Amino acid sequence: MAPLSHELIAVLDGLSGPDYAKIVGTLRPKIVENTETLDAIGARGHVSPQDRVAAVADAAGALFDGVSRPSQNPAEHQSLMKKNWSTLCWLPTGCIIRPRTVPEVALALRLVTHFRTTFSVRSNGHIAEPGFSSVGESGVLLDLGRLNQIVLSDDKSVVHVGPGATWDGVYEALEKHELTAVGGRIKGVGVAGLILGGGMSHFSNAWGMACDSVRNFEVLPADSSVVQANATENADLFWALKGGGANFGIVTRFDLDTHPDYKIWVSVRTFAAQEVPKVMEAVTTYQKAMENDENLGFNAVGVSGFVSTAVIYRGHLDEAHPACKVFDDIEAVAAPPPVNTTQAALCAKLCEDFKLDGKAKRRVGTLSLKPDADAYIDFFNLLCEAHAKEEFHLQFVLQPLGKAAVHQGRRRGGNCMNISETEQTWAVVMGEWTEQRHDEAAQSAVDKLRSQFELAAKSRGRDLDLLYMNDACAYQDPLGSYGAETVDKLWAVSRKYDWKGVFQELQNDGFLLSKTVGL
Repeated sequence: MAPLSHELIAVLDGLSGPDYAKIVGTLRPKIVENTETLDAIGARGHVSPQDRVAAVADAAGALFDGVSRPSQNPAEHQSLMKKNWSTLCWLPTGCIIRPRTVPEVALALRLVTHFRTTFSVRSNGHIAEPGFSSVGESGVLLDLGRLNQIVLSDDKSVVHVGPGATWDGVYEALEKHELTAVGGRIKGVGVAGLILGGGMSHFSNAWGMACDSVRNFEVLPADSSVVQANATENADLFWALKGGGANFGIVTRFDLDTHPDYKIWVSVRTFAAQEVPKVMEAVTTYQKAMENDENLGFNAVGVSGFVSTAVIYRGHLDEAHPACKVFDDIEAVAAPPPVNTTQAALCAKLCEDFKLDGKAKRRVGTLSLKPDADAYIDFFNLLCEAHAKEEFHLQFVLQPLGKAAVHQGRRRGGNCMNISETEQTWAVVMGEWTEQRHDEAAQSAVDKLRSQFELAAKSRGRDLDLLYMNDACAYQDPLGSYGAETVDKLWAVSRKYDWKGVFQELQNDGFLLSKTVGL
């Protein structure tokens, strides 16, 4: 094996081009200056996982700042550990590396592969599953939060976004130019995770999935090279990254289409339990209207005793859209006046209205089904029954998706999700709690409730196979739900760009191809 310093110099040699010249020119002398130290670190014994973590931390610390270890600055390390959305993911990480540039990511990845160290990648950590964007003391966390650039192209048709950016941040930056992008719906959701999982937006019927609006991915495969993936260059990788998760490399930049439709009209209403049958009938009627008007968006949130609906329109309105009238004759317990707003403001509003923010332990699970009022009523009754027995918060969200979303995805080159060409609803079940004594019961309750929802949908003949990755639970298999043929193609891409299996074997956890079963 070559000395560690030689390997690191080779990584920098592979990063040609003006984009990296300055930082490579800074890093190369540091490697040369620390050659003896780096080679000694590389040569010492690395028997235990903790030895490997220490080696990565020592080597990275000799090259750039942003390396955190619990023994050096406990308070800072704890703060960095606690950035994940769900407090279940606040794991006692052995080392956190926060690169500022692509060359630093490349070097950090090479250190991880050289020492065969378990690692996780975190962009913003807006996922409920422990170990997916977090790792314990025997692993290294590559935190991409400082790669949060948002740069609009000269002609304003493309925005170049770093993996550490959030969607509300992207919207705020673009709205200064009266533009928007296709992305997340609540505050704090990261760009990288949403796109790699497919990404549902408010107006998927108009734009397709968030991944369908990517023009180009800048990716670091396992060899720490830099690869551009788009419709004409590395097209197989381009396809796989659109919904295929973190199986192929570390994405360091997303080049996204911009759109002028940043203005939004929204009407939020809350209904009591006795009105739920009427509400769910209205929801299915509204979903039919969505099939004929790509400007309509919607979601519904069910909690114990109440259902809230958000009727959304792409553009500003002086009066309610005719499709909204299906809810007018249903008595609401809260119905504030509709507002004309923007994507950025709506992210914050929905997060506040539906209480999707704040520090809490969380667990989620997903299923998909064809629209059906009776199934939705079943979901509400099951949730109320479950909630009456527990001391923690349970809720579900109904997220409609139309046939037009599939057509838009295909028109833009296609993704790997294999979404069926039918109107459908992606439902998510979520539990939130704060006390450790509820950990086992809360997670079990969410899993049981999701299973009951699935059985209810099946009993009415409305169930679908697809599992939306961004809302799935660790025990679910969203990649497998794409179908055997798609999984085979994804494996082919994985073996081409990660022939040593780094992202299958060393990556701590996630929706990995190596976990896909039964195909």
